This record gives sequence, structure tokens and C-alpha cells, in this order.
Amino acid sequence: MAPSVVNGTFLGCAHPVFDLCEGLFDRVEVGTVGRQEPEPCSGGFDQLTNDGCLVGAEIVQNDDVTGSENRQELLLDIGAEALAVDRTIEDARCGEGSVVLTFASVFGGMNPNPTPDVTTLRYKRHRFPAEIIAHAVWLYFRFPLSLRHVEDLLAERGIEVSFQTVAEWAGKFGQHYARSIRRRSRGSFADKWHLDEMVVAIKGKKYWLWRAVDADGYVLDALIQSRRNKKAALRLMRKLLKGQCVTPRVMITDKLRSYDAAKRKIMPGVEHRSHKGLNNRAENSHLVVRRRERGMIRFKSAGQCQRFVSVHGRIANLFRLHRDRKSAAEHRELRNATMNTWREIALATAA
Repeated sequence: MAPSVVNGTFLGCAHPVFDLCEGLFDRVEVGTVGRQEPEPCSGGFDQLTNDGCLVGAEIVQNDDVTGSENRQELLLDIGAEALAVDRTIEDARCGEGSVVLTFASVFGGMNPNPTPDVTTLRYKRHRFPAEIIAHAVWLYFRFPLSLRHVEDLLAERGIEVSFQTVAEWAGKFGQHYARSIRRRSRGSFADKWHLDEMVVAIKGKKYWLWRAVDADGYVLDALIQSRRNKKAALRLMRKLLKGQCVTPRVMITDKLRSYDAAKRKIMPGVEHRSHKGLNNRAENSHLVVRRRERGMIRFKSAGQCQRFVSVHGRIANLFRLHRDRKSAAEHRELRNATMNTWREIALATAA
């Protein structure tokens, strides 16, 4: 759908509400309103037919207009809801069948030449704005919600999306967001790594989810494998070194001998501490995955598990806000900065 134009202002790029009105707004040029025949207008809420260019717009006569200072209410009938929008009517000549509109304030004010933001950008070949898609992905990975829970939360906001669509968004855009977060955070983790593994049952077969976190609890990487031996530990360590581009100062594991054998081969100069009680940091990081596993009624395949933990770990890192020794104001400021970073990531992905 081409963006609508009112006095040279592209409404389709001003706010997502205009983009969501598929077929509601056609091209409105200065001096014309669609294909309206020139006939006297008696005021009130008239529906302009034919192209449906301006549904539910209040048209006033010249006698009621006192220039650009006169402000009226414009109701846009979108679906089942009516949203009140403030407008300025610069001139109206209903007798000649022409209306010239200047939208000075929409939803709290609109810049005639707005800078691109997450509320107006769209991903290629997707009809929903980037803001809605990013919000759905954020809900799914940030909180222990099922796909149908996210569908209900969006429906409460008036966004009709199926849970299958939410699953497609999470699988497609979650990977994009996770890669962007990984690039931003590379090399910024602590030099003490905690490695551990947890068992995952998938269709009656036992798998091992190998996991690495740093001293602050941030997830470094996760890898699902069918073995629990030296070869599997080597794969995890190679993946960590490739992703982080640095070697740790200390590596802490439980008493599984596979870690020590793999460490001697690939990182012989790194200090290794093997003790069950020292590895609680990695043990606690498994709890979040266990909660999500129960919500999903177990993972359906090893590939699904790998895709989920890869995205979930990086998004969880972004929103992991340590509340200790912070005041409420400092925590709110940090949370706002984190949300702004999330919007920048969604904006960069859309661009």
C-alpha cells in the first residue's frame, strides 16, 4: 500500500496506525478528497464513499473555520475501535468539494518529517510494523510464556496474530536479534568461566546441554550434544574460543574428567578448578531452561532446543539487571537504557 499524502506529509510513515489501515486511506492531495463530487456539505460525520479515502472525518463549512488556529477532532474508525486524533483544519471548502488538511498533532504530536524509528519501520515482506514484531519476540524470550500466551497478550492490545505467526517471528527475528547482541557484547565478559552440562530428554532419547557462563552469570554459549565425553567437551571449548575471541583466566567445572582432558589439549595454560561446590553459578543458569522446558512440554527436537537456548541466552544477557547495591532510581535508569538498546537492535534489523 502506498503511503497517503496530506499537504505533502506522508501519513504512512508517521505512525503505525495509518499503516495498519489497509485500504482505509488512499492518496489525498491538496484540494481534493478522493473522488468526492462537488456538492454542499452540511457538516457532521460524513463517510466519503468510492475509495473510502476519509472514513468518519468531520467536514466543516467555511463559516465554521477561522484559519489555521481552528482545531477540530478527527475520528479514525479503525476496525471496531475509534481513535481520537487531534488535527488542525487550515481551510475547508465543502461547497467546491475540496478539503485541505494539516495534521499538526497526532497522538501527542507528529513531526512533519519524522526520523525513522521502530514504530514506523517495517521488515521486508511483513505487514506488521517492526515494533509489534520486536515486542512479540521480547515477550516470548524474556518471560516464561507459551506461544498462545503471547497471542493472548497481543490480542488484548488489539493485535490479531496467531500463535503460529509468533513462532515464525521468534524463530526468524530472534536469531537476528541474538546475533546483534552477540556482536555488541563480544569480549566484555568476565575472565572466569563456569562450564556445566544438564541432561535433556527429547523423544525418549537422552541429550546433554553443555553450557558456559561467566562469573557474573551471563551466558557465554550453549551446545546440545548426544555425548558426555572428551569429544563433546572439546566441541564446547572450541565454540567458546571462536565466539569470545579470548581465553579465560580460570575455568571452573564439576568433577567430570572430560573437562580436564579437553582443557589440557586446547587450553593447557588456563587454570582449572574442578569442584562441585564451586560451580553453582552454572548450575543455577540451568533453572531458567528447565522452566521453559516444562512450559513447552519438553523440547520437540535437538534442533529446536539448540535454536531456543542460543537465542534465549543472549536476550537474557541483555535484560539481566543486577539489583544488588542499586537504588530504585538507578535500576529504573538501567532498565530504560536496556529497553532503548533493544529498540536500537530492532531498528538496525529493520534497516
